[in-house]
Amino acid sequence: SRPGLSKGSSGEAVSANFELPAMPGPGEWSSSDPERAFDAHFEPLDSLLGPDRRGYRNHCLRVLVNVRALAPSLDLAPVIVALVFHDLALWTHRTVDYIEPSAELAQRHLERVGPADWLAPVDVMIRWHHKQRRYAGPHAEFAEPFRRADMGDFTFGLMGAVPRAALQEGRGRYPNAGFHRMLFLRTLGRLATRPWSPFPMLRW
Repeated sequence: SRPGLSKGSSGEAVSANFELPAMPGPGEWSSSDPERAFDAHFEPLDSLLGPDRRGYRNHCLRVLVNVRALAPSLDLAPVIVALVFHDLALWTHRTVDYIEPSAELAQRHLERVGPADWLAPVDVMIRWHHKQRRYAGPHAEFAEPFRRADMGDFTFGLMGAVPRAALQEGRGRYPNAGFHRMLFLRTLGRLATRPWSPFPMLRW
């Protein structure tokens, strides 16, 4: 990759040589304790996320609660990996046009540690989690509950058809910690510089 800073498709500065910190491979954690497994992946990102760490962590864990409510029998291991990376380029690339670079970071991680059969489901979960309509493509059994779960958290339950009990559990266990305020401020910054494209992360 090219060193230093380059311009992304949105025209915003992106880190072209961001090096992912070491994260555990699949044999080093178990999805039987999802929160602990998530934190094992998330803790290496502490210095990158800075003051946004708690807000992003809690958002991810609220989404995880929602996924479990929407798809109780789903294998959570690929979901945990997708959660860690799904918005990560907000920080690594400093852009709200974060879908593609976040997916690419996840792919780099899985290419490094495996397993290879998670590459496709993790990729679709990240690339389509802001789709505004139902996802019915490959690996929909992962992507659709993930999409609805994220939408439910982002809209405070107004969209996504997430069970009320799951929304209440997530909010009770994992406070917002400024996550939505951070998103609002980032979007304002985008609106000020690119008013013709304020929501580049949305998919239809």
